[in-house]
Amino acid sequence: MNIFKETLKKIKHQQQILAMLVFALVAAIIWIGASLFTSQQKTEISKDLQRLAKPLTPSINQDVIQRLRQKKVFLESQLHDFPIYMTRQNQGLAEQIVEIGTEPEPTPSPHIQNPSPTPSVNPSPNSSPKISQP
Repeated sequence: MNIFKETLKKIKHQQQILAMLVFALVAAIIWIGASLFTSQQKTEISKDLQRLAKPLTPSINQDVIQRLRQKKVFLESQLHDFPIYMTRQNQGLAEQIVEIGTEPEPTPSPHIQNPSPTPSVNPSPNSSPKISQP
């Protein structure tokens, strides 16, 4: 009788595992089906894509081509004479515009001049107050 109970337990355990696997398979099939269904519903092309998909007109604006032909062309030897500028900032100071390949000039520090002499009052204990200048 014991062997029969053990065999019955094994069969019930295997049935539970089989039921869980069948449930997982059904859940996976439903999930895949729902994903396919929702992806098939999104077939609309946005207005921006429709506008961008329109074919280009094969006409060429001749005025633009004439303006391009009239622009000045520089030879490579002439380009070496053109300075190229950049901005630099040294140690938290103000930005300087310098030519590439040169060192920036030091920024002059603000210079404070001595203030003009002002009259001061020097009271003395024995006399009346006098105004003197340093």
